[in-house]
Amino acid sequence: MDIQQSRQSDEADLQRAYVHLAEAQRLGQTGSFTWDFDRGELLWSEELCRIFEFDPATTVTTDRVGQFVHPDDLPAFAAVLEGAAAGRDIDFPYRIITASGVLKYLHAVGHRIEHDADRPVIIGAVQDVTERKVAEEALSRARAELAHVARVATLSALTASIAHEVNQPLTSLVTNASTCLRMLAADPPNLELARTWARNVRR
Repeated sequence: MDIQQSRQSDEADLQRAYVHLAEAQRLGQTGSFTWDFDRGELLWSEELCRIFEFDPATTVTTDRVGQFVHPDDLPAFAAVLEGAAAGRDIDFPYRIITASGVLKYLHAVGHRIEHDADRPVIIGAVQDVTERKVAEEALSRARAELAHVARVATLSALTASIAHEVNQPLTSLVTNASTCLRMLAADPPNLELARTWARNVRR
């Protein structure tokens, strides 16, 4: 095999490896990035561009990324960038709002490559965890609703029990009082029986 054929074979192998990596990233909804501080380069994989809804031909900068970070997460995002520049690892869950208005939950991880202490380079990955996050929130809401239903059912059962316990003596009171009134309304009034029913009511 001559040099030309060897080079073509190497290029074909490299292309296959790239296609396999791109497909794996798409399936895992995880994009990769390399951040060269010294050169100001931020290289993104196609999948990471897809997650952010960026055109792959777009020049990506930290300022541009920051424009899509959820406002509530911006202070933490800035702190993570500062920490990464100082050599700290990245492990950062955050949200973005894409240009089309879609809210996404992401999780970024990364670490510094120590090839050159004077030239910090970060390599990392960002996973789109929106589906998992939405499922977790739905499950949390369902649990809260189930707990509420259980409390309402318990309260309903308690109310029915109390009503039953109170209803029996009330019914007895009404019956005794009605009988007492009938004894008093008789002609002539039956005072002795009326007293008996009145004592029942009092008891």
